[in-house]
Amino acid sequence: MQCYKCNTIYGYGRCPTCAANETAEIAAGWQKAQFIQQTINAAEQRAHEASMLEQAAEQSRLEQERIELEQERVKELKRQTKEMREQTRIIKENAISLQEAEQKGFDTFVLTTNFLKDGVISFIRPEQPYVTQRLQDAFVRGFQKRIDDYCAMYDCYSTAFDLITNNARSIREDIIESLTKSNSNYDHSYEFLDTVFENDGVTLEYNTIYYNCKFKLNKQGVFVSTQNDLETTHEVLQKWFFDEFKLEDILSKVNTEELVTARHAGIKLKERKKEQNRVLANIKLEKKKIENEIEDLNKLRQQEETLLTQANNTNADADKNNTICKVSRSGTAVFFILTVLFGGELGIFFASIMLCCAWEWYDHPKIIASLPIEPHQKRIAELEFKKCKAQDVLKDLTAQEENAKAQAV
Repeated sequence: MQCYKCNTIYGYGRCPTCAANETAEIAAGWQKAQFIQQTINAAEQRAHEASMLEQAAEQSRLEQERIELEQERVKELKRQTKEMREQTRIIKENAISLQEAEQKGFDTFVLTTNFLKDGVISFIRPEQPYVTQRLQDAFVRGFQKRIDDYCAMYDCYSTAFDLITNNARSIREDIIESLTKSNSNYDHSYEFLDTVFENDGVTLEYNTIYYNCKFKLNKQGVFVSTQNDLETTHEVLQKWFFDEFKLEDILSKVNTEELVTARHAGIKLKERKKEQNRVLANIKLEKKKIENEIEDLNKLRQQEETLLTQANNTNADADKNNTICKVSRSGTAVFFILTVLFGGELGIFFASIMLCCAWEWYDHPKIIASLPIEPHQKRIAELEFKKCKAQDVLKDLTAQEENAKAQAV
């Protein structure tokens, strides 16, 4: 039969070519449908993930807005609370008279000034206890009256200059004592002490300042001033302090001939010890190098001795082999001749001996050359010579080390 579609000649039944084509078309359609479905599923998955991300972003935005609103609410609550407290204070302060507020300012019994820093008798106003302007003004008037009354009774300038004088002398004596005992550079920051004075129940407090100094000890044993600073911006106070401090007089007292000689001797001793320690360190380093060199030489000698032993053993085996080889060759030749010359039982006897010699010749067929041992012996001698020289150097270094230690003591 012939298929009317594809003209294929076939027997009975359905055309196999058309059936195969139909099956292939169905399979291709199925694969295409699966691919389309997979593409749809992937697109839906991406859309779902994008939707989840958008929802998460929206939730995060809403949460941030909620937090900001909560913070604003807290700020507003704090502001209202503060206003309520101020209103409450204002209501309470309405019952306070100006005389009471002024008296409270007058009852300030601690007066603080920065005179030591700027040279101006200006008092630091205490924190205001009131919120209403009328009571604040009254409090300031009372505080100012306290200042006026105190300054009218006591001379704040004289007190301040006495304070500077006492601290200059105290610092001066401490530096002289410290430098007299010191054998090194001196670096110190002195805080002004005794800055508080009390008169008639009122405390006058000068804010403290610092004097910073540095003294360098040179190689001759002489102290030299490298820093000499007083933490104040007022030239008069600086001059007053340094006139009492007398830096040149301090240097003259700490740099007497006796002290300078003693310090110079101490410096030279330190330098000598430092040099001795350096020499000892170098000797120890050289000793360590020599000891390592001797250890390396010993290892090399052991290697050469091992090679020499192996060469000797190999040569002994070679000598034995060569002897057997020579004897067996000669024996084979001799007994071969004897076997040929003599017949009968004697010839058989010689033939048996010849076979034994031939067997040994077969087992030891050639002469083995001996290994050279002279290079190893020469190398061992060279290593021993180097080791002896290194040991001599090590002995010299040990003697130098002992001598350096004795000098250090």
